Amino acid sequence: MTVEHAGVGILGHVFTVPEHRRKGACTAVMKHLMEDFKRRGGKALTLGTGYDSPPYWIYHSFGFRSVEEGSGTMKFLAHPDIEECYFAPRSARITEAKWHHWGPMNLLCVHHAGDYLRAYSVGLFGLSNFEGGFLSLLHRKIARNEPIQWLVIETDDNAVVGFAILQPDARWRNCVWLLDFFVHPNFVHYTVELLSALKSPNAKVQCYTQTGGIKSMMLGRLGYTPEATLARQLRVDNRWLDVTIWQRI
Repeated sequence: MTVEHAGVGILGHVFTVPEHRRKGACTAVMKHLMEDFKRRGGKALTLGTGYDSPPYWIYHSFGFRSVEEGSGTMKFLAHPDIEECYFAPRSARITEAKWHHWGPMNLLCVHHAGDYLRAYSVGLFGLSNFEGGFLSLLHRKIARNEPIQWLVIETDDNAVVGFAILQPDARWRNCVWLLDFFVHPNFVHYTVELLSALKSPNAKVQCYTQTGGIKSMMLGRLGYTPEATLARQLRVDNRWLDVTIWQRI
């Protein structure tokens, strides 16, 4: 099954009953699914599976590739330049996150450009599959009616190129709110507009950023001040990253 919006989507819910596995059923279905996706002008698909597992190699045979070495998060691009075109600078607007942003937002989350620390509150570090995280956050916001603010930057042709999430931090008994945002470098000039569109809670707001990263520059323009630096907080490959906690009261 694919769930798509404007040619970008997620491939999921792939299952074969155990007694009929290794008989070619999944490959046969995938052949028709991918042919249909291409015929309809589809641009990109993402998925999550176990790295080097039998399903991984089935997806690989249809053009899916790991987003980074050793990862079970994969993406399919209809053409090699799809992402370059998809994230090319153009006009955009700020809008509330909706169900149809699921696939496009996941493509943003597995894209290589931008800070490593992307969204601390929802566990987005580096190239991260947000397939399940998106649904969980949307469920909390709509079904549980939790006070979550969630905005996206959407281009006129429906590409998601940035997002911001503001919610109470349960670790501090909801006395503090936690801000997270991630914007593609080609659209950083929309960041101030994005964050300004969030309604300020009557509480302290904190934001965790990669020290010296793109996001740090944006927060200073909106009245946030550095509250603390967590030295050597994140290890990425063979280097350590410091994390800065910003605050606004």
